[in-house]
Amino acid sequence: MFNINFKDTAVTKLCYAPLTSLIFTGHEDGNIRIFDEKARSKTALKLCKSHTKWISDIKVHPANQNIFASASYDGLVKIWDMRSDLPLSSIKIHKDKLFS
Repeated sequence: MFNINFKDTAVTKLCYAPLTSLIFTGHEDGNIRIFDEKARSKTALKLCKSHTKWISDIKVHPANQNIFASASYDGLVKIWDMRSDLPLSSIKIHKDKLFS
């Protein structure tokens, strides 16, 4: 059982990468947190800050689980490499909220 408690921000999306045992959580504050399911510590391995509004979707690349995409209510899709602090690419998809 893996429990994570958040006091400051609600989780809006959750994605599990089975090959790496990583858990990706998207939040209403626009941040993405990455956790290791097997780690004893329940603190995030990584905090990805780039979106300005809440995260509506996260998808992990099926073959390379260091690469993932995020969608947000800010209308942007971002491509990430979890080994980097900044997104690899940012694409403006919509003027309004982006749901998926």
